Amino acid sequence: MELGKTIPGSVDVVVYADEAGEKYNIGKVDFTIPGFKNDPKFKTLYGRSKTEMAGGFLGTVKKVSDSESKKSREELHSKLNDDLKKMAIAQAPADFTLYDDGIFYTYNSLPQSGDSKSSATINEEATITAILFNNRAFAQSIASRLAPDVAKSQVAIVGAESLKLVIKDKDTLSPSNLDSFSFTLAGTLNFVSKFDEEKLKNDLSEKNKKDLTGILQLYPSIKSATAALRPFWKGTFPTSASDITIVIAPESR
Repeated sequence: MELGKTIPGSVDVVVYADEAGEKYNIGKVDFTIPGFKNDPKFKTLYGRSKTEMAGGFLGTVKKVSDSESKKSREELHSKLNDDLKKMAIAQAPADFTLYDDGIFYTYNSLPQSGDSKSSATINEEATITAILFNNRAFAQSIASRLAPDVAKSQVAIVGAESLKLVIKDKDTLSPSNLDSFSFTLAGTLNFVSKFDEEKLKNDLSEKNKKDLTGILQLYPSIKSATAALRPFWKGTFPTSASDITIVIAPESR
């Protein structure tokens, strides 16, 4: 260490109010040391609160019993789970699937609030972590095992959301540092061959309905198709390809 050079430093300490009451409930502030008022140290030595100072009260405080607190927190967790799950589903990308067992909830119990004299409010902070399955990558992975001769880029899946995910030893996993995990997916899954939908729409535009069979011969990955025109008496497809809607349905069994 260089002699004569000031090295900044800090130390964390716990402070207590001089007396009970609400007047010492204050926000984040800096504290000076009055004894150094006429000393250069007055500007270099100071205290700075890291959080607001709250909770000071003089009188009788209502306290929730342990049993009632546990019950209330469990009910609150259930409500938070539902709300967070809805938010996660709404924010999930279109080509991803979110399963119930792929969701992790963590909680942080916060101090109770209320007016302290007649009521008490239980507070909880909740965090959701969700594992999403990329439908495209999932389809390619399964296809490479079950149908290795099929081009992976030409395979898609239908009904992935109906599968049931079970994560092995989920209770022992920490979502904050989860690198890998073991799981099973059970259920019925349909694979479909992909094709160029925009090209098919362009090929169909302005064509007569009876030309559908011949056009489909250019798309060997399509086993069968039917056309529904509106109004029903119209015999040709729309002029604009953007007015044509293609619906891919799983094969009937």
